[in-house]
Amino acid sequence: MIFRELNCILLVLFMAMCNIPAYAQGKQQIYDYSREDDYIIGGVSVSGVRYLDVNAIVNISGLKMNQRVTLPGDAIKTAVQKLWSQGLFSDVRITIESMRADTVFFDILLQERPRISSIKFNGIRQSESQDITKKINLPVGSQITSYILDNTRKIIREHFIEKGFFNTSVDFVRKDDPDQPNNIILSVNVDKKSKV
Repeated sequence: MIFRELNCILLVLFMAMCNIPAYAQGKQQIYDYSREDDYIIGGVSVSGVRYLDVNAIVNISGLKMNQRVTLPGDAIKTAVQKLWSQGLFSDVRITIESMRADTVFFDILLQERPRISSIKFNGIRQSESQDITKKINLPVGSQITSYILDNTRKIIREHFIEKGFFNTSVDFVRKDDPDQPNNIILSVNVDKKSKV
């Protein structure tokens, strides 16, 4: 009988606890952007990078400890532009992590561009793919950018133009690598068409 009453009490307590909201994320600070204020940078953290040096990223941003910044102002915009111009990231955001009196702490949130985990050639012989692999010099682990893809397409087309295939087309298919996050399997589809 006592065991049954104890179970009922525990069940009621458990159900009451489920209705209490959890505050695991901490209190979110709200910043008023309608007025300008000067702050001193108390710290800059970096989130979302796996392969790059955090200190180098902070240096590139230009945000320094004890630097005086005006919020809202150009300091954050300039820092985002500097990081974006590196071509290493697909997303760049800078948030206010916390504020204490006249001190502000920033967090640089980055999404690195995906990296190549493997390259597969379709539509050409294995010996041709080995020759092209040497020419394009695109190692596994390198980042994917539009410049790299355009340059790879150009090198492959030039390779086949030298062999008389003037209408060669090159297309890329990117597929997420299920084994490695933020990595892709790059399929290079080559259509040599007919020799001229």
